[in-house]
Amino acid sequence: MSKKKKPSNFPKPETLHLDDEFVTKTQLLQFLAKQKRPQGWVNIAEGLAVQSKREKKSLSGHLSAMLKSGELLFNRKEQYCLVQQSMLMALVS
Repeated sequence: MSKKKKPSNFPKPETLHLDDEFVTKTQLLQFLAKQKRPQGWVNIAEGLAVQSKREKKSLSGHLSAMLKSGELLFNRKEQYCLVQQSMLMALVS
């Protein structure tokens, strides 16, 4: 007997459609690159002017997918950081 797999909380990147989303992955990457520091979810939402429930859901989906794919890191302070930035910060300190 095989056990049933529990559904993952992370959406698959291919399920995110560019047609109906408000925050794009490119916008998110550009915003995080400009900040040069890890950012919390609230700071990201404010920086990208996310207001509606649908936009917030889109943002959360992108962040989850990017965490799962390894493009972002989530630190102990519950902030999102680009992998490249974390590697640079480790080399500097």
